[in-house]
Amino acid sequence: MCSMNNSERGQIFSLKEMRSQVRLGWPILIAQSCQMGMGFVDTVMTGQASALDLAAVAVASSVWAPISLFAVGCILPLAPMTAHLVGGRDIKGTAHILRQGLWVAFFRSILGMVLFQFLSGFFGEFG
Repeated sequence: MCSMNNSERGQIFSLKEMRSQVRLGWPILIAQSCQMGMGFVDTVMTGQASALDLAAVAVASSVWAPISLFAVGCILPLAPMTAHLVGGRDIKGTAHILRQGLWVAFFRSILGMVLFQFLSGFFGEFG
């Protein structure tokens, strides 16, 4: 909940609000920067080998990114749901949500592995 006084309500920009958003968002910024950095390092290292290898890394990254983001996106709602239940001191509900989250993560992992295995058969067709 935003704690703004009456003088801040009509403002478009609030330094106090920006600080709270930065505090919340810095872990996401670091995680996304690291993920992009890994892709950059993969590209730089592969570019030293050959154009064919560079193309293979680009195709693999294009396939890996949406599948992994889908899996992560299915798990992301667990954090606010759990926080809501913990804030309400609902221990049974929290345990239930966490158990269900583990099941979702397990089955999404299996689905992802099967999908990657299936798609790896097509990568051989590319040469």
